[in-house]
Amino acid sequence: MGNILGVLTQPAAAFERLRGKGGWVLTLLVLTALSVLGVWLQQDAMLGTVEQELIKLEEQGQAMPDSVRDIASATAVIIGYVTAALSMVLTMFVGGLLLLLVNLFVRGEATYMQLAKVALFSYIPTVIGVLLTGIIAFATGATTMYDVSLTAGAFVSDKSSMLFVLGQMINPFAIWSLVLVIIGTSVMTRKGRGSVAPWIVIGWAIFTFLTLLGSRA
Repeated sequence: MGNILGVLTQPAAAFERLRGKGGWVLTLLVLTALSVLGVWLQQDAMLGTVEQELIKLEEQGQAMPDSVRDIASATAVIIGYVTAALSMVLTMFVGGLLLLLVNLFVRGEATYMQLAKVALFSYIPTVIGVLLTGIIAFATGATTMYDVSLTAGAFVSDKSSMLFVLGQMINPFAIWSLVLVIIGTSVMTRKGRGSVAPWIVIGWAIFTFLTLLGSRA
């Protein structure tokens, strides 16, 4: 738990400690549990969002029987829980591979597991954002996820527009995570932050945009 708090308060020193072996198993379990809790808190709002999208389809003349609506809602919830349960593992080990490419580009000294830990621990602010969103949704009885958005997309009225997708990229918790990735990668590779930042920021922007765009399809 000390490493979790350390990454949030003194990231450079915390990542320096994480250069050694271990130090990630408990964090992986804790973040996975918090992610699942966040989905549980958001469940009603998630269902409301699905219902809203189905209503839009009906207004466009694509009416669906009740059985299909029920399946769509149940599937959305299941996908939410499965994604929450697996996201930390994928973030750590796939993120480590992507950061290994950065290590290659800047000719750094980091190992795969060191960078995998950077990917995992840097995701802590994002999990905090998910949990905070869930708490707000649960406490306020939000009817859709749009009602509790913590991104700049909350200020865009047309949720189907490209402006909304771009607005969702302005997420303070995601940006916080991005900063931690840069700091952690710099520590592990023994390269300056200015050397690793361009690669990480460009990769993050492309990946985030495509992910958000895909979620709107």
